[in-house]
Amino acid sequence: MSYQPAATRRSSTTASAASTGTPSTTWPDVIVYLDLPQDAVHERNHGKFPEDSIYIDPAFNAAIRSYLLRLAGREPSRVVWLDATLDPAELARLTGTRLRPMVTHRAIQGTA
Repeated sequence: MSYQPAATRRSSTTASAASTGTPSTTWPDVIVYLDLPQDAVHERNHGKFPEDSIYIDPAFNAAIRSYLLRLAGREPSRVVWLDATLDPAELARLTGTRLRPMVTHRAIQGTA
């Protein structure tokens, strides 16, 4: 399952724009991707999402993961890739460690 909390937002592209090169309204400067194997998605669901929900759909999650792998290959600084099987406290620590320099840099540049 993927989540996209964005540290900052850019105004020049969207997901379709990223793949087509067409400008659009908003797209995050940074994507935090919590990489969770599909079997763990189902194990953790406990009825939170119905069985037909896009959020637990294997094809949807595989497509999102594939897209973000390509994006990370082209622009590694835009994707913070985290192992979502880790303890939540460790995920929070790693997220802070990875995002802090990006946010600090933007503040120094006067764009935060």
